[in-house]
Amino acid sequence: MLFLQCEIRGIHVKLSDYVTGHVHLRQLTDVPLGAVPKRLQVGSKVKCRVLLVHKARRQLTLTAKKSLIQSDFQLTSVAAAKVNMLLTGYVSKMTDVGAIVVFYNGVRGSSAA
Repeated sequence: MLFLQCEIRGIHVKLSDYVTGHVHLRQLTDVPLGAVPKRLQVGSKVKCRVLLVHKARRQLTLTAKKSLIQSDFQLTSVAAAKVNMLLTGYVSKMTDVGAIVVFYNGVRGSSAA
């Protein structure tokens, strides 16, 4: 994917003439960042994985986190989840009762505190 544009909240990438994607700042690396790293230059290639497809807008929500790119199994539906299954996702929100964990294709789960 070709890095097109940098914003405060992340980067935009081009997959084809018809499809673009957005990598949010919190999805650029496995460690929290305050800004887009200077090593990312417009025109450079970025390795990403699709988190969510927005068909009507022909746009993708992407991740560049190495832990998510390198994971062997991607949970894309709740039906695929099994008891005691070890999965890779990311914490999107903390609540009083625990964490909201997001996987692929908009699949979400919760983890008790």
